[in-house]
Amino acid sequence: MRVVREHDVARFLERVGPHLRERVAENNLMLGLLADLARAGSLPGPATEDAKLAPVLLVVEGAKGIEAVALQTPPRAIILSRATDEAIGAIVTFALSTKLSLSGVLGPEETAERFASLWGTRAGHAAVLRIAEMVYELRRVRLLAKGPGKLRAATVADENVLAAWMDAFHREAGMDPVHDCLAFVRGKMAARQLFVWENDVLASMVAWGGRTAEGVRIQYVYTPPAERRKGYASASVAALSQQLFDEGSPRCFLFTNAANPTSNKIYRAIGYERVCDFRLYDFRAP
Repeated sequence: MRVVREHDVARFLERVGPHLRERVAENNLMLGLLADLARAGSLPGPATEDAKLAPVLLVVEGAKGIEAVALQTPPRAIILSRATDEAIGAIVTFALSTKLSLSGVLGPEETAERFASLWGTRAGHAAVLRIAEMVYELRRVRLLAKGPGKLRAATVADENVLAAWMDAFHREAGMDPVHDCLAFVRGKMAARQLFVWENDVLASMVAWGGRTAEGVRIQYVYTPPAERRKGYASASVAALSQQLFDEGSPRCFLFTNAANPTSNKIYRAIGYERVCDFRLYDFRAP
């Protein structure tokens, strides 16, 4: 069993895509990120001064073919596909021998748990569970909410409010903070990926990203505290999901916090079905 590091995203995606698509919903995050990176064009190579910022693209190959795939966009956590203990061990050995800097690991529950445990033992970094997530998939919108208001694309007039909401979303969700939320919001708006539910005032936010031929990921669902429990999040997710279906996406995916029964309930009512559990562990320095 060997670990191969690739430096060309398009070539890497061509190599690992068929393996990841065997579990397309489970691997939607990695597939979407790789597609976005490939669309972004050329990236720093291993010999450039920006190499430390280049994505880490790893594939584990064994006698039966591809055993695991890993992706890291430094300084974020490394993302893993489902993997055997042997493949996990191979990635840990490679990461240690090449001195990769890993802040954490994200992946299917058992894979992430085993990687975090082994990394803690061999690297001396305590692994702390940050968030337990569930991956959902939607093939048909079962229920379109009929509450007051409508979904529309975000505009420049919304950007300051949405920048504050984006910051609040990351904090509440326990995600890594965005360095410049206003610039981030402007980027999502320029890509036409950011939407709001409006009912006289801005009531909720929703976005999409990581579009591939297999589907698209719903993300950044946020309603400010004063507007919660009015159905706005449900309405915006359902409306955007249907819009994406109308535009040709065959599936929608989303990640939810397993500890939030309210959001999981409303997504299931829309028609989202749970696929698997994910775990995000942070690594603490010894």
